[in-house]
Amino acid sequence: MDHIRDAIMAGDTPAEEREWIAAHAQVIITNPDMLGISMLPRHRRWHRVLVNLRLIVVDECHRGSAAEDSAWREILDYFSAATQ
Repeated sequence: MDHIRDAIMAGDTPAEEREWIAAHAQVIITNPDMLGISMLPRHRRWHRVLVNLRLIVVDECHRGSAAEDSAWREILDYFSAATQ
């Protein structure tokens, strides 16, 4: 079995590590804030990841709000066309 290049990305992940993640990671463990604040606004930098994206698991919805303006809701809305 081939080696899977995985990474964890959070708010305190150093810039050089984020560069490696954007260029090489096959599995990224992160949170809705990093997806919505770091990855989507910089979609050109994360193009390789986003075009190969097969699955998003949102594990922090319990922390979010059902309000229309909640950050995680915006992220889910953004990907609504691809959700099941």
